[in-house]
Amino acid sequence: MSMIDFKSHYESSHVPLLQRLAADLFPRCHTRHYIQQPNDSTGNTTAPRMLAGDPESFDYDGFAILEFVDENALQALLARMGEKDAADAIAEDEEKFLDRSKTKIVMADETRQTCQS
Repeated sequence: MSMIDFKSHYESSHVPLLQRLAADLFPRCHTRHYIQQPNDSTGNTTAPRMLAGDPESFDYDGFAILEFVDENALQALLARMGEKDAADAIAEDEEKFLDRSKTKIVMADETRQTCQS
């Protein structure tokens, strides 16, 4: 799947599906970041644009950051998305554009940001 098709499916199909299934439990914010992958002269996607590291070891096209009001909001969403109908719908859609065996989910503890004044 091309990067254009990946983004298109994520934005026009997957996120709306998550919004529909989660309804009022959708995260306060769901931010998607896509990795820069320039095209070569034939239009094929090339290795990610990296400032350091080995592009051959880089095996994902994007990541999402989900923000919740609190832990209870996260747990409520997990419970809803864990219900059979929701879980099946998500899995079916993810099979269309993700390699589910490579999906990783991590919890962040604390966010710190340093910005220019």
